[in-house]
Amino acid sequence: MRKEENQGGFLQDTRQFVGLLSWLAAIAGAWLEPFLRKPGTWGEKYCGLHMVFGVFALFVVPPLIEPLPPPARLAQQVRPDNWTAPPAFQTPWLPSPGTPPRPVLATPAKPGAYSVQAMLVAVAATVVMLLVHRVKGIQLRWRGYETHSQYSGEPWLKGDERRVKSTYEPALCILAGGALMTVSFGLGMYAIVGAIGLSFTAALQEEAAKSRRRRMRDAMLEQQLNTRDMP
Repeated sequence: MRKEENQGGFLQDTRQFVGLLSWLAAIAGAWLEPFLRKPGTWGEKYCGLHMVFGVFALFVVPPLIEPLPPPARLAQQVRPDNWTAPPAFQTPWLPSPGTPPRPVLATPAKPGAYSVQAMLVAVAATVVMLLVHRVKGIQLRWRGYETHSQYSGEPWLKGDERRVKSTYEPALCILAGGALMTVSFGLGMYAIVGAIGLSFTAALQEEAAKSRRRRMRDAMLEQQLNTRDMP
């Protein structure tokens, strides 16, 4: 009995951990999906709370990923005017007597340092695309378009939809993230993290769809067996 209870607790903890990972993955990749899916094709309830947190994360995560520039250093070489280094310590880089002290400043930030403008552009573009999806979705459903309420949308890329969402779209986002790193390192890295989240989310959605089909098939077979056994 205790062994079964331990196994049940382990399975419950595993499910909770996987659920947390799936939620974080959905948040990380949420801001990329409006650009990858055709407007209006995802389900009515797909754009939920994870999308809100995904847009909010654009304000928080990229600055945390962004490497800080080295702190400014100010080294002053203060020596008396009549001071002369001993012959054993005379080096070409030491100033000559009477040379005023010169500050040594840190190297300026490299190209690709975090840009507030890049973050604001990404947030604004994501919000605009979400509005486009919303308006286009209302138009399509008014014309008779129907799909599952939690459908993640039809991708722009052609091919097998499962492979596109799990492989091609994340690869495209990784390339885009590498390009964004030249403008904003944090935003580019977050795009790469979002690509990994998209792949993980697509894999979980595929497993969930297989589980639903398996349950439906089992229910259909059970119904057939029950009907066959009826007098």
